[in-house]
Amino acid sequence: MLDGENTGVDRSAVPHSNMNHRHKKILDSYLPGFAQSRSDTPWRPAADVLKTHSGWLIKLELAGVDPEEVDVTSSGNLVEVRGRRRDGEVSADCHVHSMEISYNRFQRSIRLPTDLSNAELRVESRHGMVLIWVLTRKIG
Repeated sequence: MLDGENTGVDRSAVPHSNMNHRHKKILDSYLPGFAQSRSDTPWRPAADVLKTHSGWLIKLELAGVDPEEVDVTSSGNLVEVRGRRRDGEVSADCHVHSMEISYNRFQRSIRLPTDLSNAELRVESRHGMVLIWVLTRKIG
């Protein structure tokens, strides 16, 4: 269960809560992302940061995340992206065979080399990517 959410699937057969850091690292070397997806620690989505003529474009790989579950804020020179990927495709008769996708909360902090006090943020979702346009200067 994730933060008290009842998904109807018993994942208690997968040992994770008592794993120490070394065990998680070993498990992750065989099943990338598995140990992290089973913990309460937010996972960290991959991101690309590009400089544009009007500011910045931050692209995050968030396949399977409902755009309504994504929260983007900025403060100083930091852009914070938080949200949750939920596993909505499981049922009570499912038994885990392999799990590599991270579900639960995610968080990514991206520091830009400029003050964002007057920046405008525009967020859109496209084909599993979340695009964050950080507009630091007026367009045309």
